[in-house]
Amino acid sequence: PRENIQTVLADDVKIVFSNGENWSDKLVNASTHVDIQLLIQYALSTKKNNAIFFYELENKLNIVCIKESKLHLANSYAIENNDDLFYFVMLNVELLQLEAQSLHVEAICSKGKHEDYLVLFKNYLPAIQLTESHLSPVNSVPSNHAVAMFLAECVL
Repeated sequence: PRENIQTVLADDVKIVFSNGENWSDKLVNASTHVDIQLLIQYALSTKKNNAIFFYELENKLNIVCIKESKLHLANSYAIENNDDLFYFVMLNVELLQLEAQSLHVEAICSKGKHEDYLVLFKNYLPAIQLTESHLSPVNSVPSNHAVAMFLAECVL
């Protein structure tokens, strides 16, 4: 329904999203945070010159691209497998003409998924950095839990 369309302003970027059922009005002092908004804020806070930050959750790739220290792209793509993820990451590298050798690439994921990404992008991008939440336990967790903990930490 149209009444569930909401917007959030994040660093001069307007984010438009549908919130499904509006349950936040049933909570006291609730605030809404959009996952891509949190990723944008995190990416910009790192002060990287040229960088890609991404995570995959529920068959969706969320990606933020920084070029010359400015936000150039924030998008979500439906994906079914690592081939799709590889395609969209490399598409953004090409579209934004980011030089692979000097590119900072960071994935918010579990340690196991990070190892998969290292193999997937081995001959194409510099070693992908792993973003770990301080809330993560020492033992490896599923990738969707790693993303949830990272997003929770961004809000806190």
